[in-house]
Amino acid sequence: MNPTRILELANAFWGSAALLAANECGVFVTLAAGRGSLSELAARAGLAERSLGILLDALVSLGLVLKEGDLYRNTPEADAFLLPERPGSLAQALGYNAGLFSAWGRLADAVKSNQPVVASPTYLGRDLERTRAFVMGMHGRALGMGRTM
Repeated sequence: MNPTRILELANAFWGSAALLAANECGVFVTLAAGRGSLSELAARAGLAERSLGILLDALVSLGLVLKEGDLYRNTPEADAFLLPERPGSLAQALGYNAGLFSAWGRLADAVKSNQPVVASPTYLGRDLERTRAFVMGMHGRALGMGRTM
């Protein structure tokens, strides 16, 4: 018996955070314009080299970006599902997930108080921007899942 599985579960959000940050920062779109070195990609994306390099290396470890020498590029999976203009893109769904990320971090509060940390009406009509993000996120998710069936 060892703690590996528990530690993997405890750290699983790191991969999600990297994916959601890359989506929000336009990393996959930047890479879709062509492979590039860290300095080229940072200039294209308008991001700092240091932080982009850390994020790109995390994405390489997650299997979403390939690094060949000093050049980075999207994997075929990232090109298929993480570019907003592609049919079945999950980019909008990931944007919706990013909005929920902090709510999941407050799950213990919800359990202790027996109250949701984000009221359902926020996503179901009260806040039009969040409602649109929810609907478009679910639409994109359904299209992406439909492509695999």
